[in-house]
Amino acid sequence: MTTFQTFASSSSGNASLLSAGGTHLLIDIGVSCRRVCQALAARGLKAEDLAAVLITHEHSDHISGLATYIKKYRTPIVCTPGTARQLAFRLAGIEDLLRPAALGETVAFPEAEVTLLPTSHDCRESAAFHIAGPDGAVGYLTDTGYIIDETGRRLLGADLLVLESNHDEDMLLAGPYPYALKKRVLGPQGHLSNRAAALYAGPGSGDRGQTPGPGGLDGPSGRVPTGRGGGDLHPGGGGRMQRVTVVCVGKLKERFYAEAAAEYVKRLGRYCRLELVELPEQRLPENPSPAEIERALAREAEAIRAKLPREAAVTALCIEGETRSSEALAALLGSWGSQKALAFVIGGSYGLHPSVKAAARLRLSMSPMTFPHHLARVMLLEQIYRGFQILEGGKYHK
Repeated sequence: MTTFQTFASSSSGNASLLSAGGTHLLIDIGVSCRRVCQALAARGLKAEDLAAVLITHEHSDHISGLATYIKKYRTPIVCTPGTARQLAFRLAGIEDLLRPAALGETVAFPEAEVTLLPTSHDCRESAAFHIAGPDGAVGYLTDTGYIIDETGRRLLGADLLVLESNHDEDMLLAGPYPYALKKRVLGPQGHLSNRAAALYAGPGSGDRGQTPGPGGLDGPSGRVPTGRGGGDLHPGGGGRMQRVTVVCVGKLKERFYAEAAAEYVKRLGRYCRLELVELPEQRLPENPSPAEIERALAREAEAIRAKLPREAAVTALCIEGETRSSEALAALLGSWGSQKALAFVIGGSYGLHPSVKAAARLRLSMSPMTFPHHLARVMLLEQIYRGFQILEGGKYHK
């Protein structure tokens, strides 16, 4: 029988135990050696019973108990070569215990096979784990800004998926954390939001797996069920591409605007399935009254809503919206990467109806300055392209 047990899971420390038959694997040791040994003892085990310690990456909440542990026990430590170098630099006497394995490599134990898979985090070379036992497979994925296609596909085939859900995006953005920390968490090398994690694990999951609940040092064990599932992957990757819809009120008349927009539409084809929708702007007299403007915007709003994909995360461009840096916009693209669809809405000469802005997940302003809405279209397309380039680590953004 394969079981998974959470010893600790938070920014103050992480440690878990996976047992596949007689093979016991400790995943991370971000709490004290004493706490880990107590948790093992509660399950009738000793540190000497561990076949290996698997380390996801070198941040302190994943290795803080390791210095004491290696002074007492000689358990092999499996991690990526990049993480191994960091551990060797920080912890004296650990070199003989390190068993570096490249990403994509499988390490065999008597009753388990551990495959290391890439993640995106602000450390040297972090990893997720796919652990195959005699009666099922367990996927373990924490600390990643977005889900890399290779990793996402492999772990959705596991029978039990352990997935970190880190934050609510709106609460984080509105909360008291400094901007630099918000940027880090939301960024492509940060952490998955609750929504991104749910959208990744949820679609089509059926009875594929069960999520082990919290329980500190006495957390429950998870019996591995059977089944398979699948879902969407992050935008811009080699798997199922993200759908991005840009709805614009008014047609481009100037040739230079049209040529610039067409160039970015072409470039974005590498990263997403882009749909550019042009809607006619309602005709108004030369000096319309507020009531005439409101009626025209209401009719445009109906047309906009008819073109928005169902369940899309909608961003409305409006002068009173939030201003964001290119990096922050890229971070949102990354954190919304598992949405079924993203949509951006640009109004006409008189902007957007309040109902469109109220329904949007984000209201975005390019600047407090006023720009022609045709130029705003080109600017938006360029920023979406730049965002995908930032997520990929491309040279376009300098």
